[in-house]
Amino acid sequence: MASAQQTFKPCHTSNGTNCIPEAGASNSAKISVAAATTTEVIPLVTGKQIYITSFDMMASNTNNVKLVYGTGVACGTGTTDLTGAYPLIAQAGISKGNGTGVILFVPSGNALCLTASGSSLVAGSVSYAQY
Repeated sequence: MASAQQTFKPCHTSNGTNCIPEAGASNSAKISVAAATTTEVIPLVTGKQIYITSFDMMASNTNNVKLVYGTGVACGTGTTDLTGAYPLIAQAGISKGNGTGVILFVPSGNALCLTASGSSLVAGSVSYAQY
């Protein structure tokens, strides 16, 4: 009798009950925004979650940026803040994570987007796993 094959994902727990899957980055996407807008960085995949393992970004001039998620064009539907606004100044940036553990989580069926308040260039990258 053949047994059903299972996929095992190691977990990290804080209370011994809830499982947060361990994720190493298997994908990356560029961040490149030069307008006061919300721009899609990682497209949604129906039934899949996005596990962000690192990101970095730098601004060419003063700009407030935040990561958000949602559906529709450029996360225009159900937009939810994933981070607070980072107040970046010229030639300054932020970097979080090292690609080997989850630092931010986007629920199933949502895209990851970046919202910028100014028209200066914000560039960088995000590493993630999606399953």
